[in-house]
Amino acid sequence: MESRIYILAGMQFGDEGKGSFVDYIASAQNIRQIVRYNGGSQASHTVIIPQGVLHKFSQLGSAMFLDDCKTYITCNMVVNPLNLVEEVKQFAGKTKQKPQSVLDRIVIDENCYIVTPYHKLINQAREICEGDKRRGSVGTGVSEVRRILRKEKIGIQMKDLYDRASSLKALSKLFDYAKNFCEVNKNTLAAQMPESVRENLESGIHYLLDSENIACVCEEYQSMLKYNSLNISHDVCAYINVENGIVFEGAQGIHIDETYGFKPNTTILDTTINYALVLCKKLKVEKITKIGVAKAVTSRHGIGVFPTEAIELNDAIKDANQESSYWNGSIRFGWFDAVLLRYAQSINNVDELFISSIDKLDSFAIIRICDSYQYFGEINDEFNRAFEYEINGGYACISNIKENTKNISRYLSQCFPVYRDIRGWECDTTQTTEVSALPQNCRNYIAEIERLTNIKVSIISVGATRNEKVAM
Repeated sequence: MESRIYILAGMQFGDEGKGSFVDYIASAQNIRQIVRYNGGSQASHTVIIPQGVLHKFSQLGSAMFLDDCKTYITCNMVVNPLNLVEEVKQFAGKTKQKPQSVLDRIVIDENCYIVTPYHKLINQAREICEGDKRRGSVGTGVSEVRRILRKEKIGIQMKDLYDRASSLKALSKLFDYAKNFCEVNKNTLAAQMPESVRENLESGIHYLLDSENIACVCEEYQSMLKYNSLNISHDVCAYINVENGIVFEGAQGIHIDETYGFKPNTTILDTTINYALVLCKKLKVEKITKIGVAKAVTSRHGIGVFPTEAIELNDAIKDANQESSYWNGSIRFGWFDAVLLRYAQSINNVDELFISSIDKLDSFAIIRICDSYQYFGEINDEFNRAFEYEINGGYACISNIKENTKNISRYLSQCFPVYRDIRGWECDTTQTTEVSALPQNCRNYIAEIERLTNIKVSIISVGATRNEKVAM
């Protein structure tokens, strides 16, 4: 029997619709195994089922609405076990299940590093202290886990939670690190802390930096383990049956990847497809379908370079499921950027594209696609390494990104997108179920995306639920 193995990866800045497509594939292909292969507990993959129930999947696999679907959390994920138990309770309430029955469908690798309240505190304090140079972290502490582990060799894994002495030792080291960081940066924190986060953050500092409360934090984990039966495994792959099909669910997007994203506004995690391929090799999977997920427009939360951001899209497109906060920032919209998509493809090398949010363009008379940039800045050796370009009339016409160099964000911030204008379809696509029923101009737009990216578009989304997907 041919394996049904799908790897989904975000090909933009995140928020591409990965959760909805995971739910769609699992339902359409009768797959009940979801592997979370990268990212962490900061994920928010919105899924709305046809019955109208909505859940933002953080650590659970995004197809868990399906009966008997299982989630496998790999060691490449950074886990927040306290938040996981809370998410399970919320999800169980929405689906009329017992929380333990949901927990029974989750297997967690014992080598996962975990987010503690100290990581979250340090993450938020660091962001505030860095001011205008902040990364744009969402403040959940996930990247801080990797940063502190690498620089200070301090961390705590799922397997450590079963040994109270080990947990307490690791939490004490994190306490010392957090206390020292906040003490050294006390004046900067006081001067730069936004009023919108002051009450919560000061409360956290007061509680967590009291040495008497280290034991209380430790007890939270011990209590969680006592009252919730978690499946912790030294080998998650041993639970996976390849013959039953697998959906590997990625988090975030390639353009904020630690290595390939545009610094400084990136995560400190791997957001590529790579670890899913490692797992497939371990599972001895031969046939894999690699799927890139992108929006029909481009979007980005918070700060960071964004060449095609467009005022007219920010004014016209509303997404009730995208929350705005000091940490998240507001979601920003721009036209589809084929230059950035080709760069993403040079890294992930996907077989197909799934395109979400086609319906967001239903009202536009003219729709734009960026296929190159005009650049009027300095051209030096680093610029030559970073871009493919031609000199045209005194400026560089950039066609592709070759390499992610140190100053690439500075170069991109000086780029002006060159657009191809396509006539819009100016009608409602949300009721469309067959490709033959799509407006011709919509099909023309999708064909242009295929041509400019050289990737086949196989599924588009015209709405939030699994029933609002159209096979091309």
